[in-house]
Amino acid sequence: MSMYPAISDGCFLISHVWWKFKLCETSIICFHHEIYGLLIKTFVKKDNNGYYWFRSLNKKGLSTQEIGPIKEEKIIGKVLFTFKFF
Repeated sequence: MSMYPAISDGCFLISHVWWKFKLCETSIICFHHEIYGLLIKTFVKKDNNGYYWFRSLNKKGLSTQEIGPIKEEKIIGKVLFTFKFF
């Protein structure tokens, strides 16, 4: 539910392997988090130290501070499409 309404429970994703995409504030990215496992979140920024920052779309999700900085090698890919079978 942390990415609702962009991605709802039960959706399937198609992502493209990460290789330094041009990212904007609407980019949705898959990455590995050391505590939370596989996460899908919205890109916020890349800081001066080369770390990536993300956020949930829903207020009930993890905050940017809870997620923390993410190293580039932890990023899996950019979400291109979402769909749901009925």
